[in-house]
Amino acid sequence: MKTIKILKELMEEMEAVIDQLLLLLKAPVI
Repeated sequence: MKTIKILKELMEEMEAVIDQLLLLLKAPVI
């Protein structure tokens, strides 16, 4: 199933994006 493979890749990308957003939120806002 190609669909499952694509979904897994999307999930990994989303996790990376969320991690970056969390880092930005934790960083002091200037």
